[in-house]
Amino acid sequence: MVYTIIFSAIIGALAFYYFFFKNLSEFKNHGIPYVRPLPIVGNFGQTIIGKKSLGEVLKMLYDEYPKAKYIGMYDLHTPVIMLRDPELIKSIAIKHFNMFPNHRVLLRLDQDPFTSQTLFILRDEKAWRKRRTILSPAFTSSKMKS
Repeated sequence: MVYTIIFSAIIGALAFYYFFFKNLSEFKNHGIPYVRPLPIVGNFGQTIIGKKSLGEVLKMLYDEYPKAKYIGMYDLHTPVIMLRDPELIKSIAIKHFNMFPNHRVLLRLDQDPFTSQTLFILRDEKAWRKRRTILSPAFTSSKMKS
């Protein structure tokens, strides 16, 4: 009985460690600059406890490596890359858009029907492609000049 409890506690601790700590060295392994996260809350601990707004934390992370084209951060225990270089953003948004159709769900349609339909928030690939084909003609060089 005692051995079962000890064995279960060890397995539980290992599972906890694996689940919450396995990704925390993701950026280090790939040589991507990042702000060291806290276990479980990642880089958003101050937002979770209400000390800073999400915008303030993102600005702090953005300013941490001013010369980097992109930086790594952790949304809880999920690794996320924040782009800083306008040319890289342009390359992804225009040239390689088909490789990045899905985005994290930030808003649900029932929460905000307008903002949840923007290109940077849409999750469904079909909806994303439909919205992009509607918006793309509005941003051609001839339309932008007039």
